[in-house]
Amino acid sequence: ARVVTSDGTQGTGFIISNGENGTFVVTNHHVVKDSIKQDDRWDSVEKSSKKIECTLPVRVEIFKYDDRGQHLQTLVTSAEIVAYQQFGNKWDFEGDLALLRLRAPAEGVPSARLIREEDYMDEVRVLDEVVMVGCPEGAPLPLPTTGHIASLTEERAGVGLLLSHVFGNPGSSGSAVYRYSPDRASYEVVAVHSMADSRGSLTDVGRGSFLRLAVPAPTIHKFLKRHGFGWLAAGGAGGGRGKGGRGATA
Repeated sequence: ARVVTSDGTQGTGFIISNGENGTFVVTNHHVVKDSIKQDDRWDSVEKSSKKIECTLPVRVEIFKYDDRGQHLQTLVTSAEIVAYQQFGNKWDFEGDLALLRLRAPAEGVPSARLIREEDYMDEVRVLDEVVMVGCPEGAPLPLPTTGHIASLTEERAGVGLLLSHVFGNPGSSGSAVYRYSPDRASYEVVAVHSMADSRGSLTDVGRGSFLRLAVPAPTIHKFLKRHGFGWLAAGGAGGGRGKGGRGATA
């Protein structure tokens, strides 16, 4: 999915659940942070000013494909930000995640499968092949890039990160990083791309990088559980689980 804020900031997301309880998309906090506002409100009872958080809707484009991966249709709708943990900086980075709820369901679009925490710890290894599906600026449709996991021990402000050797351009933030599981015969999301790593930059201005830092699946699970959305990844309560693969990258 492509995520676009009212000020034109563009990023990527993926559908983590699509069912009777709605369609939910995971992206990065830094993609939607300008749509999270802090307003001063006067409290007439306490006679003081308070900060009140309000969020603006964001536009989400959902892409539908046939079984051969050919584009069929683009669905455009708006979404509300229902949870987030901030991008911050190297001192207060919290995980750079945001959860969106679409205001209109994306009918006929499968959700991606997020790898279970225990399977991530048992199975994911350095040099595993991965596929990142993102919506780079200037591309009308999502583009997949392939590579491998370069490190599982990177971190920022104490938050563990996955380093992947896959090429990406601006607009790829929020991309799902998929790994194929032979045991479950499906592609599963093992991480969400957050930022380029300067060690892989192709130019001094940072346009394009072949090393990407991503928020790993265990952190995504903890984020969802902390905000009361753990069932989205557990496949319960109308989670609308898909098998992964091309359709799930929409």
